[in-house]
Amino acid sequence: MKSVINLFRRRQANPADTFSSSSRLATPLTAAAEGDEEFDEPGLVIGQDKLDEAAQPFDEEFYLRTYPDVSTSGVDPYVHYVMYGRAEGRLGEAPRPQPDTEGQVKLLFDPVFYAEVNVDVAESGVDLHEHFVKYGRAEGRLGQPPVPDIQWREPRREGFEMRETVLVVSHEASRSGAPILAWNICLELRTKFNVAGLLLGPGPLKENFAEACDALVGPLPPSNRHPVVLRYFIQALCEQLSIKFAIVNSIESRFVLKPLAEIFCPSVFLVHEYYAYSKPHNEFDAALQWATRTVFSAKVVQVNALNGTTHGAIAQSMILPQGKSLIPAGAESGKGKAGQDAGSIDDFLQALGITEHAKPFIVLGAGTLHFRKGVDLFIASAVEVRRRLPDADIRFVWIGRDPTIDPNYTGCLEQQIRDAGKNSPFILLDEVSYLEEVYRYADLFYLPSRMDPLPNVCIDAMTVGLPVICFEGGTGIAEILAQDPLLRTCAVTFSNISDAAAKVIEIFNSQPLREALSSRVREIAAKVFQMNAYVEQLVELANEASDISMQERADVLTLGLSQDFDERYSVSPVAHVGQTRDGAIREFVRSSVSQVINYRKPVPGFDAPSYRLAQDLADLPINEFAHYVRAGRPVGPWLGDVIDFSQAAAEFEENSRSLNDTNALRCAVHIHAHYSDLLDGILDRLRLNEIRFDLFISTPSIESAREVDERISGFDRGAVTVRTVPNRGRDIGPMFTEFASELQTYDLIGHLHTKKSVHVSNPAFVKAWVAFLLENLAGGTYRTADIIASHFARDPSLGLVYADDPHAVGWGLNWPFAEVLARKTGVPSLPRTLLSFPVGTMFWARPRALQPLFDIGLEWTDYPREPLPIDGSILHAIERILPTITKYQGYRYASTFIPGVSR
Repeated sequence: MKSVINLFRRRQANPADTFSSSSRLATPLTAAAEGDEEFDEPGLVIGQDKLDEAAQPFDEEFYLRTYPDVSTSGVDPYVHYVMYGRAEGRLGEAPRPQPDTEGQVKLLFDPVFYAEVNVDVAESGVDLHEHFVKYGRAEGRLGQPPVPDIQWREPRREGFEMRETVLVVSHEASRSGAPILAWNICLELRTKFNVAGLLLGPGPLKENFAEACDALVGPLPPSNRHPVVLRYFIQALCEQLSIKFAIVNSIESRFVLKPLAEIFCPSVFLVHEYYAYSKPHNEFDAALQWATRTVFSAKVVQVNALNGTTHGAIAQSMILPQGKSLIPAGAESGKGKAGQDAGSIDDFLQALGITEHAKPFIVLGAGTLHFRKGVDLFIASAVEVRRRLPDADIRFVWIGRDPTIDPNYTGCLEQQIRDAGKNSPFILLDEVSYLEEVYRYADLFYLPSRMDPLPNVCIDAMTVGLPVICFEGGTGIAEILAQDPLLRTCAVTFSNISDAAAKVIEIFNSQPLREALSSRVREIAAKVFQMNAYVEQLVELANEASDISMQERADVLTLGLSQDFDERYSVSPVAHVGQTRDGAIREFVRSSVSQVINYRKPVPGFDAPSYRLAQDLADLPINEFAHYVRAGRPVGPWLGDVIDFSQAAAEFEENSRSLNDTNALRCAVHIHAHYSDLLDGILDRLRLNEIRFDLFISTPSIESAREVDERISGFDRGAVTVRTVPNRGRDIGPMFTEFASELQTYDLIGHLHTKKSVHVSNPAFVKAWVAFLLENLAGGTYRTADIIASHFARDPSLGLVYADDPHAVGWGLNWPFAEVLARKTGVPSLPRTLLSFPVGTMFWARPRALQPLFDIGLEWTDYPREPLPIDGSILHAIERILPTITKYQGYRYASTFIPGVSR
């Protein structure tokens, strides 16, 4: 492996050592891993004569930009074009303008790009170019990939050519916290790097970014923010600027993370937003999947992003509070309540009645008028302080009016202000350009936020020594205050205005306390909020990210040059329609390293955690399957038992004793028919087999039981028992509670159920999932039930068989429930890794293999009431613990596989 890493490092240092067009005619493809025998693929060698014979106009940059899968494969683009591209109808260079019959010049147009961006047009079957000319252009559709418009800062700095270039991405250039932080990062990075800024959206800080960067791109028009367009755009941008790494600031900039990862450009992703209010959640998960390294600004933000899908990615992330930001000139605009067009501190002094000889005790708050900022709590606290100290000259001032953010909320605030009366201690001011001057007149900063990571205004207030009151769990500021015994008392109970008012009064009544808090908060701020130290840590993480991306490139190359990765199994036929093999490999490798638990397995039966442990890979960012291929595909416990029906079916038919052996087993099938209308589909598949079995059907109502009776009339494979059961425990409850005693009398039991998963928004996903499970366990293309039963008949050590789901799944939120089950069943330990288990809870098993679950005597009250969460219950834990129970009983388990069938 070390040789592979060194190879890519050599290429990075020496461009002539890459797969470049300058050397393509002199080097066969197998030179990709010169000196590494593990890369030898004789079938992929292309000789000089073949290349010479195929020589024709070829634009390497166009080819790589148009077909990103070629770029990610690591294969020489010209070699790919000669061997595969032409036959696949790929273009070797951009179409040139051609005169039509009337002598007019046709517009430059890339049909591949147009089809990829405009799937609706491609699927309609119309002529793409004709559609673009007649309709697409007028609709704002792009006819070819956009070329980045790079605005250079002139003149170039001395030594410009000697510095490496980094990219800083900001979702917009507005006068708000995230863009201001991105601007500060640009300023810091520019001391050591050439800085390219990418603005995805507009804003008044564009010129500030232009001054802070060596090159500026954007703001991008809406048409360039399409995922496919952005992929082409980012690839072209990184090629032109030779980007070393990217700092991607804010969840709102997440769209660039996948395009960057696809071309192995390392990224450091800065998250300041709570998962709870960042919708849709699946895009947040995807951002964590594609980011090379992730940084959260506070622990509370990191914990909020923790769920069953993101657990592994969160464990790898970092917490770094950002430094104090400089405020760009004119970055705070608007006018004070006094109404001056060119606002000044005098307006503020006039609004508060502050004179040379008198001023009120000022409790300051700032930020946009949004529910998560807690402005309503700020006002309520002001009213509570006035109620307790009616004669005290205390004023609560909030700066930052913006009624367009949430008009419903601001309407409630207006009513709250009216209810407070004319003598209200609360005053609301618009944004001001002199906030740092306001701090000099404030006595206390109150941050009433419900969800606010590390607001710049609070960092600024702490830096100048303003004592801060906030809510525990509502902001990362509470975590900073917790570092000091005195300051931690300023983080009061979440949303408790009584506690907040009491703290305000305590500080108001004690000058020594104010002075002590001011001194301590200034010290903490100086230690924690250092922008230069913050950016230095980001650069360190970026260097780590570069090593990770280098390794990922090696792993992708390994799998791309081998035939081991099974894209028919790994690629979802529903979610990734049109996914290429190279794209699937790239996503697989990135996901396995990021450990966002929604990625796909490379082949059935491969146990990545077991292989990692056996090979002592520890926490190295190496893809286990790529390592396995490079290591010569060693045999070991990481290769699970897989029943490949394409092979097992022939063996079953050739063995005349198979059916006799199968029928010697006393078999039962339990079907939980919550949706009785789906029962026929299961029975029809089972009837394709010759196995005999008794049938146990559970259903949740008398009405559905009557329908079940009608649907099973004429069933002749064995005895039939239908029972109505409580609507608890889904399909698990009926098996381990209602039919527990009966099922344990059989040699083999099949467990199936009708499945709709109504919580899933896309019915096609559920349909594909059900078809996948039943095809593997009941019957369809193959007599799978017969074949599975024959394996049990021939192998007394086999205890459990289930479909090998292509998703890599872990414990999710189910670990606490699994621990309880382990104690009850006597299982000494549970694996803390990704798991292989019957996803969807359909399987075949020997009752003895699951005996501990039968023995604990589960009652209906042990199962939670409906509606169940999609994750985190005893049912989800039972599903995951089945293989562990089977091994504990001394049996082994196997999974099933049908080539070309996935979900």
